[in-house]
Amino acid sequence: MRAVETRLINLFRCDLPLWQHVALPHLNPRSIFTTNYDELVELGYKYHVNQLDVICRDRTPVTGQSILYKPHGSLSHANQPVGKGGLVITQFDYLEMISDYREMLRRSMTDFGGTCVLVVGYSFGDMDIGAELYRLRKDHGIPWYAIFPRNDVSVRKMYSKRFEIEQINLTFEQFLAELDKRVDFLPSDRKHAQKADMQSRRIIQ
Repeated sequence: MRAVETRLINLFRCDLPLWQHVALPHLNPRSIFTTNYDELVELGYKYHVNQLDVICRDRTPVTGQSILYKPHGSLSHANQPVGKGGLVITQFDYLEMISDYREMLRRSMTDFGGTCVLVVGYSFGDMDIGAELYRLRKDHGIPWYAIFPRNDVSVRKMYSKRFEIEQINLTFEQFLAELDKRVDFLPSDRKHAQKADMQSRRIIQ
């Protein structure tokens, strides 16, 4: 098992974020929930004034900080047991931490009924997340959006009718660049047009 963990750590470890992860903090999200092991979001916040509270187990968030929930663990906690930040790899790992996972999910979705939610690159294959999102969308008032590059009318209708979530046919990078063009939320040195310069200065990959 240790060999698998080592392989995953070597596979997902990186030193620089992508452009979209540097842009993300400027949206000032109330909370972020990811099942990814990597630390791309954390690296994106490295260049932002807001502090990021990374939660890999059920605990009360730090007041006044943006919250990043990582129920499947994180590379920074890979040496910890499952449920305390260790990597969730097997079905038994998942079963071991499922109660904490659901509580984290509930915490991260507090006030989702009155908040604009962006679901990025998620296919609803995880039934715990999918079921909770489905429940929340029965009592809503603010639009939610799923962002992933798939121009499929049937998929779009399914999201719209079943989840009342509108799909945007873009990658996350494309979406943030387009959003910035419309509402101008990024500072001048973080604009998408500065991506090559940011790469040359080793700010992003």
